[in-house]
Amino acid sequence: MQSNSQYTSRNFRAFVEQASAGRNSLPRILIGLAIIVAIWFAGTLALMTAGAFALSFGWLPARWVAPSDGNAFAVFAGSRAGLVTAILTIGSIWPGVWIVMRLVHRRRLSTLFGWQGRIAGGDFWRALLATLIVAILVSLATLFIEPRPAATGISPVTWLLVLPAVLIVLLVQTSAEELLFRGYLMQTLAHRFRSPWVWAVTPALLFAMAHWFPGARPWMNATVIFSIFLFAMGAVLLVKRTGNLGAAMGMHFANNVVAFLFVAADRQGQSLAFFVTPSIDDPSWTVADATIGGLLQIVMMAGILALLLLKGSPLRLPVPQREEGREEIAAESPVP
Repeated sequence: MQSNSQYTSRNFRAFVEQASAGRNSLPRILIGLAIIVAIWFAGTLALMTAGAFALSFGWLPARWVAPSDGNAFAVFAGSRAGLVTAILTIGSIWPGVWIVMRLVHRRRLSTLFGWQGRIAGGDFWRALLATLIVAILVSLATLFIEPRPAATGISPVTWLLVLPAVLIVLLVQTSAEELLFRGYLMQTLAHRFRSPWVWAVTPALLFAMAHWFPGARPWMNATVIFSIFLFAMGAVLLVKRTGNLGAAMGMHFANNVVAFLFVAADRQGQSLAFFVTPSIDDPSWTVADATIGGLLQIVMMAGILALLLLKGSPLRLPVPQREEGREEIAAESPVP
């Protein structure tokens, strides 16, 4: 294991040291990641299959499933209910990480949350509010940029009725992704390797590449990957500053709420947003469109991080410092 003296943030150093509570060899990290991905895939198959069965027995509201002659699985996957379920499947990461932490690393799941052993609620709400403000302003700006998003005509009543369930699904999804990429991978790799290229850039790049869209033009995939990578590195910066996943989770949740419920990419009638842009694989997207999209992402991330990190901002994240020499959760005995 490399020394953690290179970390300038005491809180982040304490966060990384939580990995010392259990077993954290590189083979265990790789085995753990493989198990998490396997459980994620199994959970996805189980939930989507259950949705197809529900469709076959007529248990889903008609307005959530468009008429089709295809098989039940394909029809469900292409419906609004299927879209929400597909997002929910990412929540399978939660039990996957819990199992890996208990059985492979022999320590508590809470050691991934932060140096205090819990998710900082204040950080979560500050980041959520900052992201909502900036993301909504940027989304409103896109309404005046060509190609302009089209109104979906979704009823405000329908939108409000599904809002609570969708918010829960998005919270499960975004918190699971942060738990895996900024919690499990970032912490375990930082405990083993000195270079930020390994513990910061590599998980962020993996997260971005997971959003590759088959069939999209190269410039659109480049913009998507750049935008997601920039977002992921912003989340890394928040964890690095606070030693906690709270702010990263709040930022991710708010970002997805705006991207899913206000201005979303067209998904063949699946959208629950008020406005939609053409799908990522739409051939009408130009290099100029992709460039503007990348610039908007830069503006959005700069605005969010400014609100959360700059002095004088009412939403600036507080960073309570750990007392040197204080015994932390990492000093607890490994899980038996």
